[in-house]
Amino acid sequence: MPVFDDTLFLLLEGYGWLPDRRRRVGDDVVRTRLMTTWSAPD
Repeated sequence: MPVFDDTLFLLLEGYGWLPDRRRRVGDDVVRTRLMTTWSAPD
């Protein structure tokens, strides 16, 4: 099963997507993947 990035859902729905995801999965622990950027200091 492919792993999808959840960043867009977080941006569109805020943290409201988390309770919805937990309800769909039926567990308190859910798998998520967020895209981040890292900028090293100069």
